[in-house]
Amino acid sequence: MKTKRKVLHILVTLSFLLTLLVPMIGPAGAATVNYTTVTQVTPFDPSADDADNLLGATVEVNINPYTSGGTALLEVVDSSGRSLPIVSVNGVAVNAKIYSYTFVPDGTGTTDRSAWQDLVIRFDGSDANAGEVSAKFSKCTGQLTSGTVAIRIAKAGSLDVTVPTVVSLSDAGCNATDDNAVTIRVNETVAGGFEAGANSVKFKLPNGFKWKNDVTFEGLNKTPSNDFTYQLLDSDRTLSVTNNGGWSGTLLLEIKAGVTVESTVAKYGDVTVKISGESTINQNEAVVAHYGDYEATVSSVTTETVMSGQKEQDIGKFAIEEALAGTLVDNRTIILTLPEQAKWDGDLPVLSTGDSDNIGNFAIEDFDYVGSDYRTIKATVTTKSTGDEPTKIVFKNGQITVRADYTGDIELTVSGSAGAEGKVKVAEAKAPVTATAASKPEVIIGMGSQAAGDITITETEAEALQATYNLTSLVWNSETSSYDEVKTTPDAYLVLEAPTGVRFADEPTFTVTGDLDLGTPLCESDSQYVTVRVEGTSSAPASVKISDIKLIVDRTVPEGDIQLKVGGTSLVENNVSGLFENVNWVTKVAVAKVVTPAPEQTKVKTVFKIGESKYTVNGVEKTMDVAPYIQNDRTYLPIRFAAYAAGVTDSNIIWNGEEQSVLLIKGDRVVKLTVGSTTMLINGVPFLMDVAPENVDPGRVMLPVRWVAQALGCDVQWDDATQSVTIN
Repeated sequence: MKTKRKVLHILVTLSFLLTLLVPMIGPAGAATVNYTTVTQVTPFDPSADDADNLLGATVEVNINPYTSGGTALLEVVDSSGRSLPIVSVNGVAVNAKIYSYTFVPDGTGTTDRSAWQDLVIRFDGSDANAGEVSAKFSKCTGQLTSGTVAIRIAKAGSLDVTVPTVVSLSDAGCNATDDNAVTIRVNETVAGGFEAGANSVKFKLPNGFKWKNDVTFEGLNKTPSNDFTYQLLDSDRTLSVTNNGGWSGTLLLEIKAGVTVESTVAKYGDVTVKISGESTINQNEAVVAHYGDYEATVSSVTTETVMSGQKEQDIGKFAIEEALAGTLVDNRTIILTLPEQAKWDGDLPVLSTGDSDNIGNFAIEDFDYVGSDYRTIKATVTTKSTGDEPTKIVFKNGQITVRADYTGDIELTVSGSAGAEGKVKVAEAKAPVTATAASKPEVIIGMGSQAAGDITITETEAEALQATYNLTSLVWNSETSSYDEVKTTPDAYLVLEAPTGVRFADEPTFTVTGDLDLGTPLCESDSQYVTVRVEGTSSAPASVKISDIKLIVDRTVPEGDIQLKVGGTSLVENNVSGLFENVNWVTKVAVAKVVTPAPEQTKVKTVFKIGESKYTVNGVEKTMDVAPYIQNDRTYLPIRFAAYAAGVTDSNIIWNGEEQSVLLIKGDRVVKLTVGSTTMLINGVPFLMDVAPENVDPGRVMLPVRWVAQALGCDVQWDDATQSVTIN
């Protein structure tokens, strides 16, 4: 048992010793060998003149740890593994495909035991296949091991396709000899880029276009010994080029071709060809032409907001753009016409060269008026557009004036022999103020001092209500025997205008919100107008409330809304000869409604209360200056209000101060009453009353209302409970 245990101990000990001895087993010269490049690996063209003596990237051979070096066979091989001639290594001529290389250190490591050597290799790459060219180390001895490292890259043969000029095509198409022939250039990046034989390169047109049997080939850098040929495929949409060879080096080929346009199928815009073929081509499509008509379109560049009624308002910029280059030719005209609501006023548009594109030497004369309505201007092109790209001309700095009562878009109509046609929005007209009414009470014809709704006039921008306005006058100059234009800026007024048959009974009240400054309202008795001077403009949009509006409505006024016009020189500058002389307002607002179509059909209910100066007409409250009273069991009213209640208008109330009598006329009835007399005349026939008209303070003539109302055909009712009298 002891003997066995002793043997086991010996075996364990031997096993442990063997594990300590394993790292020492092996060849003493084992090392790591790296082949790397320390300069850039660059591409080259095998067809280039210097391809037979090319400098490869510097190769560094590194051995670590270095002991004895070694030898190897060095080759330069292309991507297919074929050996290329070595010209030299480190300046030593070789001129063979194999070089016997011996490692000789250029330096050793200071912190390790490495050593390295740099190899500068020159080789003949003129027959190299496309791809990496490498330095190959084989059949090594000593510490060197086999390996490869890329030192250059041989470029593959390919074609670059370019279009020197994108030509313009109309429905007429083109020929190979025309100035607008389709021109394509094909450039070999490396010799042999053109694949030999048919379908070397193919160009396919889009639907609606066909190649003509009219194609030329020209070498721009050399002349091939055998010409290129072509065939038309796909119903003449594909131009297939056949390479017959016959040149050395790289070729730059220019192809010129004619094109037919099928106008019913072809689409306006860029004509793009698809590129394919047996050759390696770096592009798959190219724009060769632009198809369209010889016409020009118009478009808006900017739009401006203009104030209706104001003079010399700036419009936005607008453009005229050729569909095809050369559309705008000299001695052709461009005509600009404004809509009926606008006229040219101030500066006429001018060419903006900074905003225009491809303008070249294009020139146009100044615009001038056509006719006498100031709506149309015309200019003639003096130098046509040139170049291969369509010209876009932009006009700026035009000024107009817009009819005061118009709001909305201002569209310019472009026409003329230059081919430009269309409409373009250049401005949007807005009113300087808006007007709204708080109510629209009913009024009847043949009555005076009837209340209308309050009006609020609001500026749409600061200074919309002007304190002065621009006035141009013609003044005779005796020295020149001609008229001179004289511009002045008189005071401006805001005006309310009532329609025909309606008048203001008195001045309304004007209340301003904001820093607008107004003068005192002016209104002559029974006037159709109320005016107020604008003494100072606003710094922010202001509003004006107009209240206490009392209207006198004649019997001639038809049933419906009564609209007041808002205008005056504060808002309207262009109501002058040649512009819009009959339009002096910017907006209208309904302030009342006439509910009676004719005097005979008038149904008026007037209620008076004893001792109260307020009364109602069809429910609308009104005010008298003297209250009704009862005397001798009869109700007395002032002459005017008794007549109003009976349907008599102001113009049919005739007072004779000398006789102290009054005539009331309604339809075919004439009623005469005299102060202090109980005799009433109806159409000249005397009737005896039980009371007489009388004078009361402060100098008012009072009439017995029942006698007057009944004489004029009205119904009178007395309500003792409310102490009121109703006249229908």
